[in-house]
Amino acid sequence: MEDLIPILCEKYGISPELTSLLLSRMEKKSYGYHDIVIGLQERKQHYYIINEGIWRAYRLFDGEERTLWFERYGDILYSEASEDYIIESISESSAYVISKTDLDAFCRESHEISNLVRTILEQYYFQITEWLVMLCQPTARARYLTILEKDPEVFQLVPQKYIASCLGMTPQSLSRIRRQLVKPEH
Repeated sequence: MEDLIPILCEKYGISPELTSLLLSRMEKKSYGYHDIVIGLQERKQHYYIINEGIWRAYRLFDGEERTLWFERYGDILYSEASEDYIIESISESSAYVISKTDLDAFCRESHEISNLVRTILEQYYFQITEWLVMLCQPTARARYLTILEKDPEVFQLVPQKYIASCLGMTPQSLSRIRRQLVKPEH
């Protein structure tokens, strides 16, 4: 928890004391490589704050997995947002988890915690919106370059096949784009 607090404070502009208080009311859970965190059949209302590792959200389209986005340490997730995607841990990971019911009760107890949660959710909404806008580029190459510029860390954390899927291309197309950028055409 101690490593996560500075990340959350910097990312969301929140106080360490309130962040520590919030995390103390949450349960820490661990996940293995390729564990399903949220499956299609289990739509419980929970909030997650990822402590370590990286997760991906994906949907099945005609039997094929299509990666939608990635979550990593310091990110939050609400499990009830949609019922047609799956969240998978793509590394060893852990997260702090609290049910919506328990979080709502905690927010009623503390105006400061309620404001903290509102601030976190607002910042998270802006980050997701920015990610979606990045993925709206007209070409696969433009999408790749935009994400490379705005979020280069994702390329060190996530297997290329998932990045390719998220960008709407095959892993071979992603490799071709990367080679062209390293060795420009004459």
